Amino acid sequence: MAVPVPTPEQRTAALAAAKETRKAQAEVIASVRSGEQTVPRLLLATTPDPVVAKIRVAQLLNAVPGLSSARVVVLMDKAGIGPSRRVGGLSVQQRAALLDALS
Repeated sequence: MAVPVPTPEQRTAALAAAKETRKAQAEVIASVRSGEQTVPRLLLATTPDPVVAKIRVAQLLNAVPGLSSARVVVLMDKAGIGPSRRVGGLSVQQRAALLDALS
C-alpha cells in the first residue's frame, strides 16, 4: 500500500502546526529554565498538557538550573528512562523514580 502524498496545502498546514508545537515546547522549556515552572509540577499535573507530553525527558531535565548533562544521564539511568523517552511515555514507576531522584 502506497503512502498518500499530501497536497501542497496539507504540507503547508502540517509545517505550520509543527512550527507552533516547537514554539510552545520552547516556551515550556524556557519557563523551566527561568524557574517559573518546575519539573515535578509538570510531571504531577492532573490534566496532562499535550505540549509537555511530547518533550523529551532529557531536554526537559537539561533546562533545570544546576543540572549538568552528565547528571541528567545519571538521573535518567537510575530511573530506568531511555534517552529518547518523551514525558508522555513515562510509566508511573518512572515518574516516581524521577521525582524521587530530583528531590
